[in-house]
Formats: sequence, structure tokens, C-alpha cells
Amino acid sequence: MSAVIPLIEDEGAALSAERALIGCLFLDAKALDSLDEQLAPEHFEDPRCGALLRYLRLHRDRVVERETGEISLPLLRVELERDEALAEAGGAPYLAQLADEAAAPSLALSLATEVKRAFLGRQIRKHAREIARYPSDREAMSMLTERSEELQNIGSQAGSHETGFSGSALMAFAEQDEPVSLLPGFLDPDPNLHLLHGCAKTGKTTLAWMIALAWASGLPPWPGAPSLPGSRVLILSGEQSVRKCVRVLRRIAETSGIGQDAGWFDRVTVVGRHSKMTGDERALLEMDDKGLLQLRSLLNRSKSHGDPFGLVVADSLTRLKPAGFSTNDNDEMTAVLSPLAAICVETETYGLMIHHDGHNPERQGQAIDGVRGASAIRDVPQALWAVSRVKDEPRQRRVRIAGNELPDADILFEVAGPEEPEGYIQRFQPLSSQALDLEEIFSVGPLNLTEFGRRAFGWAADRAPSGGSKEKAKAVLKTAEEQGLIRKEGKRWKRSET
Repeated sequence: MSAVIPLIEDEGAALSAERALIGCLFLDAKALDSLDEQLAPEHFEDPRCGALLRYLRLHRDRVVERETGEISLPLLRVELERDEALAEAGGAPYLAQLADEAAAPSLALSLATEVKRAFLGRQIRKHAREIARYPSDREAMSMLTERSEELQNIGSQAGSHETGFSGSALMAFAEQDEPVSLLPGFLDPDPNLHLLHGCAKTGKTTLAWMIALAWASGLPPWPGAPSLPGSRVLILSGEQSVRKCVRVLRRIAETSGIGQDAGWFDRVTVVGRHSKMTGDERALLEMDDKGLLQLRSLLNRSKSHGDPFGLVVADSLTRLKPAGFSTNDNDEMTAVLSPLAAICVETETYGLMIHHDGHNPERQGQAIDGVRGASAIRDVPQALWAVSRVKDEPRQRRVRIAGNELPDADILFEVAGPEEPEGYIQRFQPLSSQALDLEEIFSVGPLNLTEFGRRAFGWAADRAPSGGSKEKAKAVLKTAEEQGLIRKEGKRWKRSET
């Protein structure tokens, strides 16, 4: 006899998948139809979920809202009480929990597969224990073989729909408009995972959270950049407490000029350490199988409720990786970052992971070679940002960028003004034309120095700019001229024809 004995799965992740599955049935009762042959109530480890599946199959028509196709929770509670089945289904608080943890209905089939796989794993381990005690137990040996074969074949039972895209379905992708980056030069045109790395005190978190605030506020992260979407942002901080995160976010909002009206509070969700943490919050701060499933469920749930997260900022890889994992181990880093990148793509959410530079001073600040640890850390993300200090310029930072669909970039930023103390990172204001949307700036036609400064850097119209501001604007214009992006005619500059 030959059988594969699966390792004990994370019970928390299995139970989380069960709750997410029943919750997504609440959102779309039609998803029940795709589960008829695959899943049975006894496959659930939590009997409350099994009881609800059984009840919904028998009495779906009594609890569905005809217009939306959703299960009405108030009606379901009433019907369960009438049939004296509410206690078996976990009671009203459990129904509310399931609704809160619901995954998108499109994930019903894959979640059902995970639930079935976990069930088969438990059965196989049970029969293996029986055989260990009674080696001649033929019934246990037969069941072990049967369950093992079923587990190996479960992938082919996940559904009968055609795999992948071909023909007209594939052509539909080719006919879509070419995607445009939401932050040209920094973000991949399609939602995916990005990595921001640098040495200590270079401003990694300030840059990432400044972009997060701009994203949540629907504002440009710096003058000359396009406005970001204004959708929700999720910040996962394994580095700081929630209280510390809020203090830092408020400081960045004030010193950068972004989100000063505090409207971002409604669009930013922070998960960090605090004295009353829930199990779900702890799971999100450890990116093992359970934590990644919890993140996927949260992103899908927000999307199904019509208020999706557009950006996830994770700080940092060293703190958020599973306990016992090494950032120097390729397999372990792939096991964290590949699923995270998949979540970004499948939920249409941009991801920005903060990490550290390596210890070789010659490589620090390099977009690719400067990444600390295993090569998977630089291979999995779609784009790499490296932030570093500028020699003899304590109020400046350099950001180098490399990506699959991004041109290599080397951009200077001012992080504090001449009158502000050295060592403080107040904002990231570009000193390089690569960080500016020149097409938008010059869309009104040729501009003189003052007009350019107002459009690119937000100079006030009622007072003259400082000498330092003028020199910064001139340096940006000179760089753009050298790159052939603009040309000077008299005292005005205009976009190049080519």
C-alpha cells in the first residue's frame, strides 16, 4: 500500500476558509449550485458551517432576496429560529461574523476545494493513526488508500469550466486599452507587488506612507505627479504600534502638505500592535498561510462590499515574515512573496513591501543589487525602489527604480528645506524631471520659470519664490532639456515634438 500522508495543516487557516466560504454564499446564493457535487456538510471541521450549508441547500428559496440574489441575514435568522436550528448554526453573532469574513462569490469554488482538501487530510491522518495501532485493520487500509487517491485527484474535481483563455476570450485581452501607470515611473501599469528598500534612516517609511496618504486622499504625492485614486489604503505595520503609526502619519500629512484636512482617516486602515489585538489582526501581521488567506479574504470582502482597498503597504518584510523563516532562504521567501504577489494581481490591489538594504556599502542604494537577502526578494516583485542618502547633501535622498515594465530611473528628492534641521525627513519633493508629469504641466503651452514653478511645485501666486526654489526649478528644467523632453525658446520652455 502506498499513500501520501499530508502534514497537519494550519487549523486556523482551514477554519478561516470555511467561514469565508459560507460568508460568500450569503453574498450570492447561486454559488451553492457549483458546490452540489463537491462539498458535503460533513466536510467542514466547524459543525456550524456544515449545518448552515445543509440548511441553505434545503431552504434557500425561503431566505434569498429576489432582487439581489443575496441571503437575507435577518430572514435567515428568523427562519432558523422557526425551525429551531439557530443554535446549531452558531446563533446570530456567528451569522454576523460569517458575513463580515465573507470572500468574493467568485472564490466559492476554490474555497470549497480548500475545505475538501483539509477534510481529506484529516481523514487520512485519522486512518494512518488507526493503522499504526492495528496494522491488520484492512478497512482502515482501504479507507486510507481511497482518501489518498481522492486527495490526489481533487484538482481535477474543482470544476468543469475550461482552463485558461483561448480564442475570443483571449482576444478580448488583446483588445483592451494599454494600461497606464497610476504613478508613472514608480508603479507598474497593472496591480502587482512592489518592493521599497533602503538603509536605516533613509526615509523608506516616510516615502511609502506619503504615497499611501496621497492615495487615500486622491491627491498627487508631490507637485507635478498625477492625483492618485482616492480609494482605501491598508497599512500593515509589524514595526510600530497603532498609536505610533498614527503619530507618524499625522506628522507626514502635516510636513508634506498631503491630507491636512484629516479626510484620510476614513480611507486608511492601520493594522499594528495594540493591547486588544484580535486573532485576525495577529494573522495579518505574520504572512504565513493563515495570514495570507486572511489578507486575501479581507481584500475580497472589501471589494465585494463596493469599497475596495487599492493599495497595501507592508512594513516590513523582516517583521512580517513567518516566525522561523529566514530572509536569506530563497524557498522561504518565495513561499511568502509569490502568494502575496498573486493576491495583488487577483484582487487588483497594488502592494508595496518595505525592506532593508544589504550590508555591502558598494551595493547599498542600487535598485536590484542593493536588496538584502535571498534573490527571490528581488525576483518576485514587479518593481524595485531603492532609497539612499546623497553624499554631502543631508537634505536630499536618491531613489533608484528598476522594473519589468518601468524604465530604469535615478531620481533626486528634497526631504527637508534649507531652513529645516538636518536629519529630519519631512517630505519627498522631486529635484528630477523623471518624477514630474511634464505632459500635464506643459499641457497649457509654453511656460516661463515662474509659471513652471507654480504648475510643477505649487509656488504661491501672491508672493515671489525663494532663490532656492528658483534654483531647484532651473535644475529640473535643465535636466529635462538634456533628456530631450523639453526645449527652450527665449524665456519659455515647451514640450519637445518627439
